[in-house]
Amino acid sequence: MKREESLTVIKHKKTIPLARAEEIALEDIVILAPDPTQEQQTEHEIARFHRLLEEKQQEFSSAQENFKDKQKELISFALEMAKTYRGDFIAEFTKDLGTRGLGKIIENWDGSEKHIRKGQRCFYAKDYENAIKHYQNAVELYGFDIRALDGIGKSYLKINRPKEALEPYELILKHKPDSILAKINKGKILGELGKFREGIEILRDVLMVEKYNVTALVERAEVIRKYAITKLMRWDKEKLLSDALDHAESAIKIEPLCARAWYVQGEIYYSMNRKKDAFRCFAAYERLLGINDG
Repeated sequence: MKREESLTVIKHKKTIPLARAEEIALEDIVILAPDPTQEQQTEHEIARFHRLLEEKQQEFSSAQENFKDKQKELISFALEMAKTYRGDFIAEFTKDLGTRGLGKIIENWDGSEKHIRKGQRCFYAKDYENAIKHYQNAVELYGFDIRALDGIGKSYLKINRPKEALEPYELILKHKPDSILAKINKGKILGELGKFREGIEILRDVLMVEKYNVTALVERAEVIRKYAITKLMRWDKEKLLSDALDHAESAIKIEPLCARAWYVQGEIYYSMNRKKDAFRCFAAYERLLGINDG
């Protein structure tokens, strides 16, 4: 009966047939040698064994190098995905891998990225209609993408369509209920739609988590201001405006160069009929815009 060539994997103290050597994990191969329990081998058999073993080790080495290259590609790709998925990207990546395969994922991801970049260029060129189209194409290609959805929402706000602007943020919150970005923008948009109390509450929730979030402070100040000017009772109006002013002042203390904080503070002062203070804030706002443009 012909004796089967075998390997001894010292780490696990067990013998594995040479034909199954590819099943051994690379990190488990500590010492490879002819099985000492086998009968005495001839010099020819030993030479043949070592030749086969060398070939197998070369295969392992080549496979390991290929794996490292592929691993680098996947890590790079996963990091790009992490910009959108953050903590959830692994689950999304695994799900997509099973349904579409890596090649299709990368193809769709690349197309999505191109549309996002085009959308950003259109947005900064104030071509909001085309920005929306590119961001929507990105979502159609790859699905859930916070950058694309945020771009859609912000673009709709720029053309005064708050109802359409709300939808992408609702979608973000459906996938990522704790998204600070989506909550802030949803609160802001609810204020635009006249749903002041709901908007104020959402922004309050953000500040409970991130007390010094300047954007949340500014947007809550603005929603409270809008709510205040709907009040008929003077006492209610003054109380709300005072609360709004506190938020705006806090934002400026944290980030003195935040132009929008100065603008919102000016709006609040104007609503309080403190026009001198309002114009001082508007002047600061204009100066900061000039600095940023420069």
